[in-house]
Amino acid sequence: MVPIPNQITKEKENGDNPVPAKRNGKKQADGARCFPNLPPQTDRLPVGKTATQLCEEALELLRKGRHNEAIEKAKEAKRREPENPKAFNISGICLHHRGESNEKNGWLERAKEDYGKAVSDYSKAIKSDPKNPGFYSNRGHVYKKLAEFAQKAGQTEEAEELLANAKSDRETAGKLTAKIGKTMNSPKPS
Repeated sequence: MVPIPNQITKEKENGDNPVPAKRNGKKQADGARCFPNLPPQTDRLPVGKTATQLCEEALELLRKGRHNEAIEKAKEAKRREPENPKAFNISGICLHHRGESNEKNGWLERAKEDYGKAVSDYSKAIKSDPKNPGFYSNRGHVYKKLAEFAQKAGQTEEAEELLANAKSDRETAGKLTAKIGKTMNSPKPS
């Protein structure tokens, strides 16, 4: 990402000494924005906060029922560390919960959209850490929710495919959990 400059300069005819650019024939003061139609930079992240800290803040906001704020914190975590699977998992959890809230309120299209985004985030988490059973389990739950929507809409084939995906994720999560359990209970080498 290229930062938006505070001031545009242009070269004098001889190529030396940049001078402040003019807008509407008026010289811009130092630090004045020369891009009036661009929105202010909002993608700057809080200095010093790690993706883990942002995820913790997102979960705390989620516990308080503040879904939109939690999702924004999770987005910040994903931007801060785009390869961090936990950031994508937390984002998926936030979207999943907001989807459930939307569904309870009767906003079914919004719920379906949130569930779709949650599947995408869980899939990115799985791609980065394919051995984490929680990611598969979470995605499986959302596939089941989407299958319910498809069934209600009479989309039988789509519903069956989503249920198959949910079953596959549950099975994968079970196998990974069992494997982790065996590893944790095996004797340690001396």
